[in-house]
Amino acid sequence: MTEMSNRLAGLSAEEKRALLARALEKLEAGVKQIPMNVQPAQASMFIINPLTGRKVQFANLFMTHPPTADRIARLRSGDWRQ
Repeated sequence: MTEMSNRLAGLSAEEKRALLARALEKLEAGVKQIPMNVQPAQASMFIINPLTGRKVQFANLFMTHPPTADRIARLRSGDWRQ
């Protein structure tokens, strides 16, 4: 096992959810600062909506994941188990 996997193995489920939520926040912040040059039809291939921060008609039309804020809220609340 690598050092990182050893660290993760020792974390509780709550700690892992907190780490994942923080990682999603960082990804979202990065996309807002530096919008990607992505065609709207390709947006579904990204874990974070690359159209965030850009004015694109029908940007939500190609979404395959819930909004990042909703995903983070579910991770922190434990609603993901439902």
